[in-house]
Amino acid sequence: MPEISIIVPVYNAEPFLRKCMDSLVSQTLKEIEIICVDDGSLDQSGKILDEYASRDARVRVFHQQNQGPSSARNNGMKEAHAPYIIFCDGDDWCAPSMCEEMLKAIQGGAEMAICGLETVSIEGSPLKNTAKNSLIPSEEGEIEVSDTLRFCLSRDSYPVSKIFKRDIISQNQIEFPMGLRWEDMFFFSIYLPFAHHVHLVAESLYYYRQHPQSFLNRLQKTRDLYFKEQVKIAFLIWEYYRDHGLLQQHMLFVSAYVVRLFSFSLMLASGSAQIEQLEQMIFPFIRKELLHQPGLHPLTRIRLEYILRHEWVGTRYKWGGLLRTKVRDRCHLDRCKITTTYYLFGAPFWRRVRTHKAPDSLTRS
Repeated sequence: MPEISIIVPVYNAEPFLRKCMDSLVSQTLKEIEIICVDDGSLDQSGKILDEYASRDARVRVFHQQNQGPSSARNNGMKEAHAPYIIFCDGDDWCAPSMCEEMLKAIQGGAEMAICGLETVSIEGSPLKNTAKNSLIPSEEGEIEVSDTLRFCLSRDSYPVSKIFKRDIISQNQIEFPMGLRWEDMFFFSIYLPFAHHVHLVAESLYYYRQHPQSFLNRLQKTRDLYFKEQVKIAFLIWEYYRDHGLLQQHMLFVSAYVVRLFSFSLMLASGSAQIEQLEQMIFPFIRKELLHQPGLHPLTRIRLEYILRHEWVGTRYKWGGLLRTKVRDRCHLDRCKITTTYYLFGAPFWRRVRTHKAPDSLTRS
C-alpha cells in the first residue's frame, strides 16, 4: 500500500519531463505511487510517461483530451489510493528525500506540511535574487494555525512543495476549479480552514522551473493577468466558505484574502475598459456581501470603503511591497497580524487610516 500519491499533470513538457520523472522514481521513500495525467500533450510527453510506466509498476499513466491543469489534477486525485497527496508539475523536479521528509512532517499530527521551494532557470540553475519560500523559518517545527497565519500562508498558494491529507480533500469536496486560471489560489485557500496544525520544513525540497512557456512568465510578458478570472476565483472562495458553514468562523481570513485578490486585480489592470469591467464585478459584491458582514477586521472594512471610493490608486503602491511578511520563528508569529496589515495596504494607506472616518453613505449603500 503506498504512503503517498504523487500527482503529475503533464502538458507538452517533453524537454523537462525525464528529469521530473527520474526525481520521482528515485525517491528514498519507496512506498509511493506516481499518477501521471497526460493532458492531451502534442509532443512526446505521453510516450515518455508510458515508457516510465512500463519500467516501474508504481507509475500509472492516464491520457485525456486537453482540459487544463485543473482537470488533470482532479482526475489524478480520483485515482489516488494513498492517505497523503503531493503535487509535482511535469517541468519541475523534487529532491530525492522529499517524500520521506514530508511524510515524517505530516505524520506528527499536522494536517499539512510545507517545505522550501527554490526557483530555478530553464537550465536548472538557481535564479539570482530569488529567495526561497520566505514563509519557511530557519528551524523546522509544527505550528498552530490562526486565521492571521492562514492569511500569511495564503501568499504561497502553489499546490506544489506541500503534502495534503487525502481524507480532508475527499470529505470536504475540495477540487481545482475547471476552466479558470489561478486555480491554485482556490484549492489552497479552501484547504486551509481544515489545517489546524502545519509543519514547516526549512529545507528546499522542491525545484520550480521558470521558462518562457510557464504561466507566470507569460503573464509578465503579456501583462494579460486574467484579472476577471482572479475576481471569479475570489467569488468562488467566498461561496465555498458560505455554503459550507465556514464563513463566520473564518471571517477574518477569508474577507482579508478576498479583498487582497480584489486589490491585486484593480491595481494591475491596464486600460480604463478593463478597470471598468472589474468595478462592475467587484463593487456590487462588496456592497451586497462584504460590507455588512459581522466579524470584519476594521482595516478590512476601511479597505473596502476605499476601493469603492477609487482611493486605491494603483500607482501609489508597489507590487513588491504589498505583503512582505516573513515567518522566521515562533516568536515572530505574535507580530504577524500587525506586520501583514501594514504591508498589505502600504505606508500611504496606513497614514490615512489614522484619521479616517467612514462616511455613512458608504456603509448604508
